[in-house]
Amino acid sequence: MAITRLSCPMIPINCTMSKTKLLVASVIALIVLNLGLMGAFFMVKGPPKGHKNHRQHKTTKIIERLNFDDAQTEQFLALVKEHRNSIDEINQKGNLIKKELYQDLTKNNLIRKNSLIKNLGDLQVQVETIHFNHFIDIKEICRPEQFADFEEFKEQLVHIFSKKKGGPPPHKNRRH
Repeated sequence: MAITRLSCPMIPINCTMSKTKLLVASVIALIVLNLGLMGAFFMVKGPPKGHKNHRQHKTTKIIERLNFDDAQTEQFLALVKEHRNSIDEINQKGNLIKKELYQDLTKNNLIRKNSLIKNLGDLQVQVETIHFNHFIDIKEICRPEQFADFEEFKEQLVHIFSKKKGGPPPHKNRRH
């Protein structure tokens, strides 16, 4: 098999390489570029939502955004722990209710179904109330010179804590 040499007219010096070497070099360059882009994306965006450090990333982001000192950070972390415990407790209750609801799918008991769905709605109201009060508590640990940072942070809450919608859109003829 004859080796075909490729010349590189863009480079002023005499540069020739075989097709095999060019292919290997290109693949290596693409792998390095891909790894670099993935690393840059991870550093800018933070860990993905399912990642184990996602909560820690949000916590660190808030501490930095509000410019908390060490004492405020300690207070904030205590608030976060209390908030997470409250939310986790409600989520556990919600999961039990959902389990009951879906176990009753074949029973067609509308009164029980409506009662369970109402209970889930009540739990969601509790979750949103806890979230709201949590951010009031965070504002209370801010010093007056941090209020402007808090106001800016408040405007971004929807984006920071929104759940990304995934999957296909609901079907048009879906029954409720």
